[in-house]
Amino acid sequence: MLHSIIADTMMKRKTLLIKNLAPIDFTNTKDIEQIDITDLPKHAQGLGDEDVIAAPLFGTFDAFEIAGILQDNHYQGTFLAISPVLPARDQIIHEIRKQFPKVKFDIVEAQDL
Repeated sequence: MLHSIIADTMMKRKTLLIKNLAPIDFTNTKDIEQIDITDLPKHAQGLGDEDVIAAPLFGTFDAFEIAGILQDNHYQGTFLAISPVLPARDQIIHEIRKQFPKVKFDIVEAQDL
């Protein structure tokens, strides 16, 4: 189910998933490239407005930390956080967008996490 949510949500040019942070293995998913968190700055600088970076909302690194790395590296594409259903989804989105206005941030809630 999560594969289809990501595929439907990210009809973009290039999609990167931060590996070792995601709760689901995407290694066999076409059009999703997995990257290591340490390589995020390098990848963020080479991406455009139509690209997407996806990662869990929270875990080893949380969305605030990832959004900060992306904004510091002038990334202006979409950052899509994957999360279980949240009671305050809109508030989290608002806070991250307020703190990192150059990053297009959204959350996909997945029932099966």
